[in-house]
Order: sequence, then structure tokens, then C-alpha cells
Amino acid sequence: MISLNDLIERVSQSVVTIVSRPFSINDYVQGRTIQGGSGFFVSKNYVATNMHVVEGADEVQILTKDSLTIKGKVVHVNPITDLALIETNIEVPSLPKGNNVRIGDFVIVLGSPFLFDLGDLTVSFGIVSSTNREIKSPFGYNMIVHQTDAAVNPGNSGGPVINMDGQVVGIAQSHLEKSENINFMVPMISLNSFIANVSKNGQYVAPYTGIERVRVVNKTIAKMFNLPVERGLMIQRISPGSPAERAGLTVGDVILYANGAETPSTLSLWEVSERVAPGVLNLIVLRDGRKYAARLEVEGRKIEHQGHLE
Repeated sequence: MISLNDLIERVSQSVVTIVSRPFSINDYVQGRTIQGGSGFFVSKNYVATNMHVVEGADEVQILTKDSLTIKGKVVHVNPITDLALIETNIEVPSLPKGNNVRIGDFVIVLGSPFLFDLGDLTVSFGIVSSTNREIKSPFGYNMIVHQTDAAVNPGNSGGPVINMDGQVVGIAQSHLEKSENINFMVPMISLNSFIANVSKNGQYVAPYTGIERVRVVNKTIAKMFNLPVERGLMIQRISPGSPAERAGLTVGDVILYANGAETPSTLSLWEVSERVAPGVLNLIVLRDGRKYAARLEVEGRKIEHQGHLE
């Protein structure tokens, strides 16, 4: 079994420090605030980070573990899940991705806390405390995150959260109001669907279904509502005139599958919607104890750089 030291050394080659505001040696010496955070190579020449790390910047400076400083261009942003992609002119091995996250899993956060010692990385260790927390993104949108007790500080934002196999399972997020030992990470599944979305559309297009609120079905909910299933998403609110209403969906329906994939969580429905937008979701829905098929036309909405819907 690989040691933690070897694991961190291997992974750290793909982790970077991001500076989104130009700074001079005088800024550094005098301890002035440096705007930025952390990131990691998600493909050979693309770096992933949080959108709030690069907010307002078209170009950033990227510092590698080998003390190399390069320029990066902010090419895609997603204010809904606070993610961004930066294009670089160098190729660095990307980190392997892992989507299977469970409560109690050990995780390691890598980054540059408080942006001290630029280019130097620190690590923190903890467990996954929750995998389905709904919070507000820094741009005011509802988003689903994982919770961890691993330390996440300013400067850590955008850095990878890895499991014991060296796979990235989340992106550290420190721009949120939190209590002691309660920290968050954007799930890797959200980054994957973001990348799929921009690969399809050439820019980020936010999915719109009109399903405003759902309740995760579990054993307790199934018993409460006398449901024959213990997994799915019960619709609680739908916008009038929305794609969901036009698809014939109604409050109380339980979404079981979307495009052939189970929907046991809010995140699972968001992920498949983001991948297809604009496009079709073929749903299997439970209503009054019977299953039926529904065709939902997911609309796509372009989002400006600063995170406002057009």
C-alpha cells in the first residue's frame, strides 16, 4: 500500500497556485493581500479551480510545484457550482477522477492556505461528513456540496480533495459561511458535468427544467407517503409554464430515472440535466403507485461571466 507521503508527492505535481490579481515583490514583502487560490490540472493543459478564485480576471498567473510561473486564460466559468477552467500553454499530467464518495471516507485537501509561500503546497486530512448539503454558491445560486472536517482556508479554494487512492473527489471551497470544523467541497461529479457541458456547447449553458424543489426519498419518506420505492426524488414545487409542467410532471411525482440513470439525489438529477442542456431528459416517474415515462425538454440559458442569467 502506498504511503501518504508518496501519495501526496505524486498528486502534488499536478496542483498549482493561482494568482488572479497582478502582484509585485513589494506586495509580497509587505504582506499585502494577494487575490487567488489553488487549482489542479484536470486535463493536459487545463486547470480547474473555483470561479470565485478567478472572478473578474481574464488572465491569471499559475505557479507550479517546480517554481514555474506561467500565464493562464480563464476560458469557462460556472457561477452555479462555483467552478472555472483555465487554459495554459504547458502540458502537465492530470489527476485521476473519482465519483464514488461515501460518508466516513478519508480525504486530503491540497492547496496554498492564505497564499503563504507561493507555489508551496500544504495538506490537511479529514473525513467526509455529508454528501448532500444544499448551500448558496458565492454567486447566490443553490448548489449541492460534500461536507468535510478537513481544514479548508483562504488560498485552499480550488485545490483538489483526494481520496486514499489519489483520485480527486472534490474541489475545496472556502468562500462559504461555515462553523469550526465544517468545510465544503464541490463534488467531482459537478466538475465532470460542467466540462461535458462546455465541450458540447462551446461555452457554459445552464440547464433549466422548472423543477424548483425536490425531496430525496429514503426509507422514512417512503413510509410516510406509502411509496413502493425507497430511492428517488419527490417533486415538491414546479414553475408554471416551465419545461417540467409542459412535460406533464406534477407535485408528488417521484423521479426514479433520468436518461437511464438512477436519481437517488438532487446532485444526480442536476448532473444529467447539465450534461444534456439544451436537450432531452427521458424520465421514469412514479405517480399513484404506477410508473410512467415522461419526456422533459431541458432549456439552456447562457450565463454572463459575472454570473448573471441573460
